[in-house]
Amino acid sequence: MSFSTALFVQERPYKVPRLSISFNDHDLPSTFFVHQNVSYLFAAEAGSLCSAADRGRLLHHHHHHHHHHHHHYYHPLLYSPICYKEINLIKNCYEGRSATSDRNCIDSATSLLSSTARACSVLCSAHSSLQTHIWRTLPDELIERILAFLPISSVFRFTLVCKSWRDLFHSRPFVCLRAQLPYLCGTHLQNGTFFLAVNRSRYQQLSAYEALSNKWYSFPLDFLPTVAYPVASAAGLICFLSTNLDTGNATIVVCNPVTRKWKELPALLFKRVPLAVSIVVDRKSMSYKILVAGGLEDSDSNTRKTEMYDSTTGRWVLCGQLPKNEDIARSIVEYCGYYVCLTRGPGSGLLAFNLKTQLWMKMKTGKIPGYSKFRHLVECGGTILVIGKAWRRYVLGLYIWRLDPKTLRWKEVGKMPRSICEQFFSSPSECFYCTAQGHLIFFSRYFYNQGLVYNTLENSWQHVSGCPLLTHPLLLPFDPGLDPVD
Repeated sequence: MSFSTALFVQERPYKVPRLSISFNDHDLPSTFFVHQNVSYLFAAEAGSLCSAADRGRLLHHHHHHHHHHHHHYYHPLLYSPICYKEINLIKNCYEGRSATSDRNCIDSATSLLSSTARACSVLCSAHSSLQTHIWRTLPDELIERILAFLPISSVFRFTLVCKSWRDLFHSRPFVCLRAQLPYLCGTHLQNGTFFLAVNRSRYQQLSAYEALSNKWYSFPLDFLPTVAYPVASAAGLICFLSTNLDTGNATIVVCNPVTRKWKELPALLFKRVPLAVSIVVDRKSMSYKILVAGGLEDSDSNTRKTEMYDSTTGRWVLCGQLPKNEDIARSIVEYCGYYVCLTRGPGSGLLAFNLKTQLWMKMKTGKIPGYSKFRHLVECGGTILVIGKAWRRYVLGLYIWRLDPKTLRWKEVGKMPRSICEQFFSSPSECFYCTAQGHLIFFSRYFYNQGLVYNTLENSWQHVSGCPLLTHPLLLPFDPGLDPVD
């Protein structure tokens, strides 16, 4: 069955022209999916229909002399699975093709239609303004460029439109085009700010929190071939580490939980279980580098080894060794062409790994503020921050310090309010965990089912409910995308 579907592209975060296209496609299903909170690609005028779509599902069916179309369905969730059974049941009942006389089905469809009568008039008005004889012949190349501007949520909704679009979204040329947009157009595809919360003891599933919508999403890891736990992330890629207790060696796997693609990297040059792992992604060249440093066995001579993997060459190279008598922390952040990490112990400081020279150097930052046992290093908004506990007027609180890149001195730039701090640390465990992305910092703790988000620009704190109970937590930044693992 051939029919015309009107699509409106409205890129609100950046100043680009609003385009409307209409086309015929024999593969298009009669049920059309988009996200109700995203006005980037709607089957109607986005601004007028957004409020109606927010109220839930929108299903309409009507015939007019100036246009024809079938059903539009607005799903309320971003990544959650779509209930095809429910959709088809209502659709079949409404179209009179149901094999059963279930009255409840008919009532459900009728209620659904009557609740969206006003939105139907908006659709009629929008479709009538289209000149289909022009937009039906829109070149495929132009359609692909329009689709490349979509946020990742709409991209994966539109894989359901037809097989050709599904293949397009997973093709390397499209991924390449999408990756080049920030550099060609000066725009950034804003997917929201995501944070991953993982239980080290139950890492078969990732829980992702999106700060803008204040919602949690789940990413099952059942597609991975081996038991591995996440250790690092960058952009839309996550590094997993799989250890073999018999051989004392480790295997690193890189995966994209959105596309469900994965790759097992070649074996490390020196057998060990690395202490620190970090990844940096270059979306312009669609490549990534992974750094592994240190080892869990202090007596092993390989524990000071540093290796780097480059996805463009597909192999590991040996880099400069870690300085002697320096015990590094597990977390490493990427900052201005360097990998930066904290050292542990009384005389702790910062170590920096130069990505060009592939050598380590000790940064002369002076004493790191906060208690060494309870502090973390993050990169936030282009700056290096240390977050830790410290005493102020006989009260133990949580503070944030920023490193001045010119003077290499620390300056206190934020603190957790006392009331929030008392509630956050009310549980027995004193440990806390945090990660940062953009200008937001996400906090959580051992055996805790809540979180906190700190906005460094607004100096504001927000409670996060619905957090999975983190018995052995790991927090990572996440920017879902089509980043390839090859």
